[in-house]
Amino acid sequence: MLEELNKQNIVDGEILEGKTGYTDEADLCLASLDKVDNQEYILISAGAQGDYHTEQYDIIDVLAVYNSIGKQHYKRLPE
Repeated sequence: MLEELNKQNIVDGEILEGKTGYTDEADLCLASLDKVDNQEYILISAGAQGDYHTEQYDIIDVLAVYNSIGKQHYKRLPE
């Protein structure tokens, strides 16, 4: 999973660790430790549609959140 995540681009960041899972109650879920703009974040996502045999929407969700954090950093930079 981490190898797959590290192939993805995160704005000004990197994925340090991650663990995926699936239960009937939580659907696809992912816990990850990431660094964006030299700040570490822990993110727990749950409820992503699908299962182990479908597209991994939990990973898509996490990438969207971390890229949003990275983009917010660029909005704060002075010109």
